[in-house]
Amino acid sequence: MIVAWRTLYTTRIGREFPDVSCESVFSANEWQPVYQLVMKEEPPAEPPKLRIMIRLIARLGGYIDRARDDEPGPDTTMRGMERLHDISACWISFGPKSQPLVT
Repeated sequence: MIVAWRTLYTTRIGREFPDVSCESVFSANEWQPVYQLVMKEEPPAEPPKLRIMIRLIARLGGYIDRARDDEPGPDTTMRGMERLHDISACWISFGPKSQPLVT
């Protein structure tokens, strides 16, 4: 239920306020690894716009992002959000700011 609510909320906010910072919806541990994985470059210092971030997440869910395509819908956004949670957990555990394991 929470995943569905967040998916619809994100899709709706992204369509109504596309130029706000993505950090209004996503934490740095969520948007940075997705940006790096999809764009294949280091995340920028400034967070991208919400519209760009939703498209990146939807690409994880199968959205093709062609020039003639409409905005991503809840279906591809939800599939992308499911992957986002896994990617974010890996980023927290093994990313650049993770703590080394003590043995």
